[in-house]
Amino acid sequence: MKQIIAVIFLVFVIVIGMSIVEANDPNRMQDSVSIQEESVSQIEQEKITINITGEIRKPGEYNVESGLYLEDVIAQAGGITTKADEDCFDYYLLLEKDLTIYIAPVKEEIKISINSADLESLTTLTGIGNTLANRIIDFREKNGSFLYLEQIMEVEGIRKSVFHKIRDDICL
Repeated sequence: MKQIIAVIFLVFVIVIGMSIVEANDPNRMQDSVSIQEESVSQIEQEKITINITGEIRKPGEYNVESGLYLEDVIAQAGGITTKADEDCFDYYLLLEKDLTIYIAPVKEEIKISINSADLESLTTLTGIGNTLANRIIDFREKNGSFLYLEQIMEVEGIRKSVFHKIRDDICL
């Protein structure tokens, strides 16, 4: 009986010893670190395309790393012009893939806030009747505030043609 216990104890010690050696294997640890480094570099290198137009010094498409803010692309584009309406965009908008941002000009007339305007105010916009105004309000209530002007095109019935008619008359 003592021999069986001794053999079981010996096997137990060997198994634990091998586990410790395997866990401290520098080659295995190095492989794990290099896999993690590759994953991090792939995330850092993911590029997205942002199209910025309107009152910007160098409008166009910019390929940037994901995780940047609108202010970073504006800086790459030479900044906004003196005619830009800073109430129409958010410098701290986290950029998404294939996003188009329009920097609207300042206008003499009061602009309509797509984030807070009531039904009556929204219907004063060209091409926006009661139905579309209600859809804008419903969209806001369901999804929260609009983050950028172009997002209004996510409202059913508002396409590029309507957006182009109202883009200089709206703000966030």
